[in-house]
Amino acid sequence: MVMTSPPFAPRCLCLGIETAFDDLLSIHKLAGWRADTNEGVSLAGQQIAAAADRLDELTEGAAFVLGHNVVRHDLPALARVYPQLKLNKLPAVDTLELSPLAFPANPYHSLVKDYKLVRDARNDPLKDAQLALKLWQDQYAAFAALAVSSPDEIACHHFFLARDTRGGVGSFFAKLRAAMPPKPGEVREAVGRLAAGKVCPAHLAEILDQALVDPGVGRAFSYVLAWLRVSGGNSVLPPGYACNTRQRPSR
Repeated sequence: MVMTSPPFAPRCLCLGIETAFDDLLSIHKLAGWRADTNEGVSLAGQQIAAAADRLDELTEGAAFVLGHNVVRHDLPALARVYPQLKLNKLPAVDTLELSPLAFPANPYHSLVKDYKLVRDARNDPLKDAQLALKLWQDQYAAFAALAVSSPDEIACHHFFLARDTRGGVGSFFAKLRAAMPPKPGEVREAVGRLAAGKVCPAHLAEILDQALVDPGVGRAFSYVLAWLRVSGGNSVLPPGYACNTRQRPSR
């Protein structure tokens, strides 16, 4: 008998929205899709406000929200325009933020170009939501392999990214590692092993001290660790990417 793997259908709400180029609060289209039930909704214009209950029904039972650039774009826009939506209270996993960690080397991933999803249809949030799941499935497999080949790196990503206020990424790494985030002392030792022979120890210690206490620096540090994995080869990480991921305080 040929054994087949079960379908990748996590209990998540895959999300995609389209906003005006110069106005984050002008939401033109919104789509939600459940990977576990294959139910979805695609809304445009005034339909969005009128169908809030429908979207809440789709959200019912979901463990987290999944999307590409969902943490910095989709969810902030929805929270401002439609604060009553249940999805605003769920943890989130952003495939944009995880992509350079899972695939730091060129040719990167076939579904992503210039950090945007590659799609065969224009302006289709439902397609984007479904593509995000496919991308996350591949990211999950990449991180699972990394957990075997480099448990030190996975542990460091868990520590540095678990401080995310939305909580989704921390839960993901906890499930993958079957463990709580490591303690700062354990992270320091793991980083030392990962960076041995690659980084100036004095400079590393100075930056690591900041990364252990500052979530923004820690997030950027995670991308540096992923880059070290492929350093000397053909890396996909542009020089400014890690800096641009630092969280800025709201005004």
